[in-house]
Amino acid sequence: MLQSFTMPEIGSNFETDSRFPCGEWNGFWLQKGTYEGKQKMSLALTFTRGKITGEGKDIIGEFSMRGRYDLSTGKVTIHKYYPQQHVLYEGWAEHGKGIWGVWTLPTGKDGFHLWPKSMRDPTTSVRQAAIKESAPLKEPAVLTEVTPATVGKTP
Repeated sequence: MLQSFTMPEIGSNFETDSRFPCGEWNGFWLQKGTYEGKQKMSLALTFTRGKITGEGKDIIGEFSMRGRYDLSTGKVTIHKYYPQQHVLYEGWAEHGKGIWGVWTLPTGKDGFHLWPKSMRDPTTSVRQAAIKESAPLKEPAVLTEVTPATVGKTP
């Protein structure tokens, strides 16, 4: 279902606002009490004159998306359709942060976050990203006892 996305041609009706780039997106949803942690999604989204269309895949399975966005407020409403259920996503788009908000099912609600694939996960701190991208140590770290006499001295 999730096919590679082809960029729209110049002069098309695709959205030009940088909060709504057409193409591949990443994201996650939370559902405390049912699933542990972030449940990742991969998506292909198209934004055209206030309308959103797309498809994706997550731990539940493949889905399609249809919705609307408002350029003046950043408000986003998306209907996510699995073969067996429908989920309502309501949130906001912000420059450099993607689209975030709350999903709702008849049985409950929780948070979600979507962002263009070209952007690093905006929920990951810069420190966490640096740790993930850092090179492994070539030599093991040496722990030494620190006392007033050894402060400032190298072993």
